[in-house]
Amino acid sequence: MESKKTITVTGSSRGIGKAVVLKCAHENHKVVAVTRNTGCFKNLHPNIIPVYCDVTTPEGREEVVSRMRDLNIQTDVLLHNAGLLIKKDFQKLTEADLLNMYRVNTVAPMLFTQSLTDSNLIKDKSSITCISSIGGVEDSLKFPGLSGYGASKAAVNAAVQHMAVELKGHYVNAIAPGAVATEMQKEAFPGYSPSLSADDFAEFVAYFITTGYRFFNGQIIKVKLSDPD
Repeated sequence: MESKKTITVTGSSRGIGKAVVLKCAHENHKVVAVTRNTGCFKNLHPNIIPVYCDVTTPEGREEVVSRMRDLNIQTDVLLHNAGLLIKKDFQKLTEADLLNMYRVNTVAPMLFTQSLTDSNLIKDKSSITCISSIGGVEDSLKFPGLSGYGASKAAVNAAVQHMAVELKGHYVNAIAPGAVATEMQKEAFPGYSPSLSADDFAEFVAYFITTGYRFFNGQIIKVKLSDPD
């Protein structure tokens, strides 16, 4: 039987992140749920440890470090799920749009991983996984208005492959989903209903980050059932 783990999840208050947090908590894993949405996990499940902060900032990352030290815990699993999608035609994208997406989707996962590894808060042979996007994978189907988002996800895919080389002893991978039924997906493609629900995808993610990761390192795992019309 798989031993129970401590799992740290960013972007945990909605969509895929929340579904993963709840599934892992119900499976009796201890979950450090990191989100800016203050109070969203109050009294939700005893295995959930909420940390309300913004990991794109040094102060937010230090808040997680301090909380984990106070609780005397190290994480077995780090899931970078927080994401930002700004859908705009290429000609209308601003520098601020691009920098904000890169800050959330690419830079924060790298710096938060640094913070936890530097603080010795990630156990040896841990699972470090980024939720990417199939739109950031070379030769995948592309859609109008997503050039900035796709570029930031392509960057995190590359970062994962480099971190897998440098963070020896850990398993560093990305999961790149196609369309999943979440609030973010509805904002990007209103009126389209994906074949893959957030709960179903969360079931795969929960399995991968707790068990399946042991067979992969530096890999971009593509998960897709359908494309928007």
